[in-house]
Amino acid sequence: METGTLGKVYQSDEVIVRQGEAGDYMYIIQSGQAAVMVEQDGRQTPVAVLSAGDLFGELAIFERQTHNATLTALGEVRVLTVDKRDLLRRIADDPTLAFQLAERMSSRIRALTNEIARLASDTESQRPADGLCLGSRRLEKQIEPCGRLARAGYGLTRGHRERARVATSPGPRG
Repeated sequence: METGTLGKVYQSDEVIVRQGEAGDYMYIIQSGQAAVMVEQDGRQTPVAVLSAGDLFGELAIFERQTHNATLTALGEVRVLTVDKRDLLRRIADDPTLAFQLAERMSSRIRALTNEIARLASDTESQRPADGLCLGSRRLEKQIEPCGRLARAGYGLTRGHRERARVATSPGPRG
């Protein structure tokens, strides 16, 4: 990792942020690209590719939690690191920055909501006759029965079985 005039330069495959590390900083991709990976049950799952202008780690600043994903450089990438104090100072200097940050976070929430709806719709179309999978009832009440059906192999595609397995695996409690 090399320090430039602005931000730090990371080389290909270099870890910028590791899942589980303290979330004291927000990261802004200045140039290049970085992969976002989530580890669960010992498997790395790609979640997104970030490019110039994209943010990462802002939730950790607000929530004082550890990072929930690993960020790895895809080729050379320059990343600006911003701590909470610096972010608040910059927002005080330019309040529109807070609005821009809220816009980006809102966009991510919308994308996640759309993905949940798509997954629920996909599962609805693959629903077994007993109707215990992800139907119109609340998602939380549906995950466990769906997982039992997936483990038994009742009419679910491989992708649905995998999503049900991941959804019903014991994860960290917090």
